[in-house]
Amino acid sequence: MKSVVGVSNVCERSAVLAANNGSIISSKCSLNGVTLAVAEADIVLDFEKLS
Repeated sequence: MKSVVGVSNVCERSAVLAANNGSIISSKCSLNGVTLAVAEADIVLDFEKLS
């Protein structure tokens, strides 16, 4: 992947992007040609705006 897009770890960067610049909670793992990374998004609940 690095030779194609110039990035060494696409799955972690994609996970962070999908989580709106979140934090990696599970770094890259690979099985049968599939890579996976998990990131969590920060969520702020504001109940005062619901009224």
